[in-house]
Amino acid sequence: MPIEAPIYSIRPGRIFFLKDYLIAAFFAALYFLIPIAGLEMQPLTAYTILGAILFFIIYVELFRFSHSYKITPSQVVIEHGILQKKRDSVFLSSISDVNVKQGYFARVLNYGTIAIGPTSGSEAIQMLGIKNPRKIALELEKLIHTYEKGKRDKFSESEK
Repeated sequence: MPIEAPIYSIRPGRIFFLKDYLIAAFFAALYFLIPIAGLEMQPLTAYTILGAILFFIIYVELFRFSHSYKITPSQVVIEHGILQKKRDSVFLSSISDVNVKQGYFARVLNYGTIAIGPTSGSEAIQMLGIKNPRKIALELEKLIHTYEKGKRDKFSESEK
């Protein structure tokens, strides 16, 4: 079934991966500071350090590229994967709660994870690395409320 035009189309923000970028920056500093300190860097050491830098940067960008979240008027769609795309969708009518998870630094930097709890006993679906997660969660709760209100109105009209 094709999805409706999204109200929000979101990818994980780079700030979510700050720790990975800092590790890459540490290795980059190491790569440049070893020769400055007058120490000789063996080729294997240089390649290992460059490999670590590339690994962290490529990992972050592939994760960001392979994950997307779409909020439509009737459902939340989460797509992930590079070669094999997986699509999970949750209809607004089956969402029982919307939670925002943020640690201290996440609150300061304004990013977090939105956990969407379905009404059935299944596991909550998580939207990772969302910028302004409280705003998005509030908008999602408004959409759920509007959707439920519209269903109740249609139901009451059909009884008349």
